[in-house]
Amino acid sequence: MQSADIIQLGQRCVEHYLADNEFTAFKSWQINMGGLSLLDGDYHVSRILQQHLIVLTVKGRGVWHADEPILEHINVGDILYVPAGSQFNYTACALHGWQTVWFILPTGGFWQTFPEHIKLIPASKLRYQDLALQCTQILQNMLQERFSDDPLTQQMHQTYAQQLFILLKRQLQQLNGAVDLNVKRIQSLFRKIALHPEEKWTVERMCQQCNYSRAHLFRLCQQTFACSPLQKLTKIRMQKAQLLLKTTQLPIQQIADSVGYDNAFNFSTRFKQSMNISPSQYRILASEIS
Repeated sequence: MQSADIIQLGQRCVEHYLADNEFTAFKSWQINMGGLSLLDGDYHVSRILQQHLIVLTVKGRGVWHADEPILEHINVGDILYVPAGSQFNYTACALHGWQTVWFILPTGGFWQTFPEHIKLIPASKLRYQDLALQCTQILQNMLQERFSDDPLTQQMHQTYAQQLFILLKRQLQQLNGAVDLNVKRIQSLFRKIALHPEEKWTVERMCQQCNYSRAHLFRLCQQTFACSPLQKLTKIRMQKAQLLLKTTQLPIQQIADSVGYDNAFNFSTRFKQSMNISPSQYRILASEIS
């Protein structure tokens, strides 16, 4: 029988939340929420979420109280996977406290290969043991810039969110074994596009490169990148354009040519749609910040 929710957060506990309604970059990478928790003293949570939960221990120790699975402690470097609909029940260690970084993820989409049952992966079995520290640093960086709303900050948030996605997804792939062949193929395609964004890329050419139908290519892009093939192509081109605008004095027309646009007007229009600022304004703003 499902027990009533318990949420006890003592006065010495501090939690910082980053939700996708505030950090819209999370939506691009299907992260509902991330958080940093410093738990000391009276801390006890027992509940069932309708989304997936990942908890990484940075310092101290968590104490597991749920009947299933049979666990005891959640130690430094461990990763706890709690799939949607699972009952979890834990407290902070009374002696050492518990510092965690955690994420709430939607079901399906990028996270459809999430473990079916609660799993605790000890640090000794992880290939990347500093994952908790990396995720903590990224969330702290995002918190420091949470009240900035300029285009460069929004782009930085996108970069941070993408880093989190890669770190978490890589661990899930390690947990699930070999990376799906379709994922490898689609990633290889867009790595090639990133190396040559100036070429005439069309959906038909992408399909030929992967030997996929249009429908299958679209479905895989949605699952892997949360966007269509053409949206992913545009993101790659805009990222290179931003780099060239920040690091060179190339004319706008030459930058347009370098990222696959026939004329500066079409490029500028697309850039402004993506960044809410013109290429010239972006270059000025980037030089002022640097």
